[in-house]
Amino acid sequence: RCGEGGSVVGSNALVMGGNVSGCSTVDPSPLYISTPITTVAGDADNVYAVGGYGNAAVARKIGSGAWEDDSPPPMAIAPFFNGVSVRDGVVVACGGQGSIWSREDTEWLGGGEPLTTRDFHGCWIDPDGAVWAVGGDLSGLTAGVVVTNNASVSDISL
Repeated sequence: RCGEGGSVVGSNALVMGGNVSGCSTVDPSPLYISTPITTVAGDADNVYAVGGYGNAAVARKIGSGAWEDDSPPPMAIAPFFNGVSVRDGVVVACGGQGSIWSREDTEWLGGGEPLTTRDFHGCWIDPDGAVWAVGGDLSGLTAGVVVTNNASVSDISL
């Protein structure tokens, strides 16, 4: 969906934004031209598009303003991001090597020691504020993984 307020992302740093007259490509892209962008999510205030190869890449749109590069600094060594979720002003992104990062004020912070070495493919913030991340081995469709910091969930079996 790329109508009014919608966004579309893709390979080669593609970011498209929508308005009442349809979709248009954001030009120039806020990210390096060969960067794959995999997921977009947002709320009324901010929209985040994530991806990357080796390091995480993030494009951010504040309100009706322009898109800008909001990637973690290279020295933070954030693995690529595959998923992003936004709820009530809280932003989390997940991706390579079991990484889960959160955006606090003006910077991205790593979530500490990964719970898995598998890549996460998507993340979600539930209505109670708990973070969920899912992933595994996409090439063989084996070794799925689901993690959450929701204290009421005792164990998840796949």
